[in-house]
Amino acid sequence: MALPTIAFQGERGSFSEEAAYKLLGGKMRIRPCETFAATFRSVANGKGKYCLVPIENTLAGSVYENYDLLLENDLHIVGEVNLRIVHNLIAFPGVTLKNLRQVYSHPVALAQCSKFFLRSPKVERIPFYDTAGAVKMLVERRLQENTVSKKANKVSIVFSTRNVPGALYKCLSVFALRDIDLTKMESRPLRGRPWEYFFYLDFVGNVREERCRNALAHLGEVTNLLRVLGCYERAQR
Repeated sequence: MALPTIAFQGERGSFSEEAAYKLLGGKMRIRPCETFAATFRSVANGKGKYCLVPIENTLAGSVYENYDLLLENDLHIVGEVNLRIVHNLIAFPGVTLKNLRQVYSHPVALAQCSKFFLRSPKVERIPFYDTAGAVKMLVERRLQENTVSKKANKVSIVFSTRNVPGALYKCLSVFALRDIDLTKMESRPLRGRPWEYFFYLDFVGNVREERCRNALAHLGEVTNLLRVLGCYERAQR
């Protein structure tokens, strides 16, 4: 008998995956999704049997987006699980609390750690779409920076953002604020998500440069997805 597929928002290792295992044990297949809407959609289109999403957080309150998605989708609640959240600060080897300057995580997770930030006023809180996804992003970014040539002078990225007024303006402003020259931009529709797009963008710079790193970090705050496709030397004209 085939194992049921359960969809959840976030990357492997997220609290939602932990909650799924607590609820169903190991008798399932898992399907990580980028957004809460995608978890509901995976069940609605038959790619998953169940979706697991948070409804309430004892510190941050109700997750209103999922109430709306319950109303929009013809799905029914069939189970409940409580999960105690314990956060851990993950850093690269050699990083100490004294030289820690930024923490990336989901906005709810950042709110849950308010006492830590009160004790560490110099540490900047940077919202990201997922807790486990933040770790994955930082690891991938470091691997890319470590393999990038100092001669590289062009960066290609892809990102997506919500379909709300001013969203693209906010994304492009992270480059304008730092005088970073954009050389090309293309948009491609997201399949199955009307009026939402992937934006492919090239700009002059090197991910080793502080202004480029800061621009990408800033862009990560205002996008649903951000991926650096490459940092390389521009072709001679």
